[in-house]
Formats: sequence, C-alpha cells, structure tokens
Amino acid sequence: ASGSEISGLAIESSGSALVGRPDISVIERILPNGSTELFAGVPNQPGSTDGPRATAQFGTPLSVAIDPTGGVYVGDGNGTIRFISTAGNVSTFSGFDGDFTVVDGPRLSARFVYPHEIAVDGLGNIYVLDSASHAVRKIDPAGTVSILAGSHVDAGHVDGPAMGARFNAPTALAIDASNNVYV
Repeated sequence: ASGSEISGLAIESSGSALVGRPDISVIERILPNGSTELFAGVPNQPGSTDGPRATAQFGTPLSVAIDPTGGVYVGDGNGTIRFISTAGNVSTFSGFDGDFTVVDGPRLSARFVYPHEIAVDGLGNIYVLDSASHAVRKIDPAGTVSILAGSHVDAGHVDGPAMGARFNAPTALAIDASNNVYV
C-alpha cells in the first residue's frame, strides 16, 4: 500500500491489518509479511451496493473496526456504517447513502453526516466519530443510535460533561480496556 491513501486500521486475530483505501473505494488486508490483498469492494468503483464482499461497493471507506466475533464495521464517507459479516457479506448497518443529516433512533432509520472513525467496545457498543457533525455517536447493542458527546449544532473546544462538551471536526477515536472513549 506504499504511496496509497490509507484511513483507519484494525488488527485481525491472525495479525493481519484491515485498512480503508478511500482513494480507490476498497478495504485492503495487510498481511504480517507486508503484502496486501483486496478484502472488500471493487477498486475504483465507488458506490453503496451491498452483497458479497468481492462485489460490494464502498464510497469512501474512512475507518474499520472489528467486533469480538470477527465482524467488520466500516465508516463510509457516504454517510453510512457498513458491516462485513464473517461469512463475507456486506450490508448497510446504519445510515443512508448521500443523506448527510443527523438523526438518532433505531439504527436502520438513523443518519450520519461523515462517519470518520469507528470503534467497538467490549460490551458490544459501536462508537462513531461523526466528524462533520462534531459529535461522538453511539450505537448500543439493541441498535439505538444516540449522541454520546458533543453537539451536531455547535462546534467548539469545550471540556465538561459529555453533552456539554464541544468538538470541532474531531478525527480520531479510541476505546480502552475499561471501555472509556477517547476523542
């Protein structure tokens, strides 16, 4: 992947790494020996088509996260969260391609602006750094999307309680072993 645009990084149990390649609209696997292989998507054919990972399309895969079962979540810059099952099927988990608004609620009707980073904690929660909406969003195990911290209305640099805190286009997200969220 030398000279390539790489976004996001998730380590598989095998020691391989999955990375987003927004420049060519795919997810690549970097093997422990340093070689790369296509993991999901069709190179240079952006879209939002679900299906087998070899024919599914991604718009701008910005981040990847692996859940405890080996499923892969992809934050796609087209406003969606995609899921790649261990069987190799890609589906739109949440959001809607091209509907760049902030809507909380059930994951199938929720909307995201620009899901720049994604992480999964040990409790089954999925965290989405919706960078352009200046907020950290949470998808709980029941599938409910809500704002965890920040505000999609007000950008800024304010410390304090989660809903009073303000971010300005944050770009990095991490979860520690105690399930604390860092932005």
